[in-house]
Amino acid sequence: MHFPFICLPAAGHVNPTLPVVAELVRRGHRVTYATSAKYAGAVESAGAVFFASGEDLASQFPRAGSPADHGAGAASYG
Repeated sequence: MHFPFICLPAAGHVNPTLPVVAELVRRGHRVTYATSAKYAGAVESAGAVFFASGEDLASQFPRAGSPADHGAGAASYG
């Protein structure tokens, strides 16, 4: 059987699926996985065929700077 995975390109979305991918491959299934090139190595290490799609989501959201960068009272997450 062939299982296609299409995953948002972020570690919190990709990483939890990799053990599932590895188990499907171990059981003899074919897996194709579409996500950003940043995760190609991890996807291929799990045994899936990698298909490049999109950019890493983290690159789309710059890390928050100091509260002064965002106005008074803004939280800093970085």
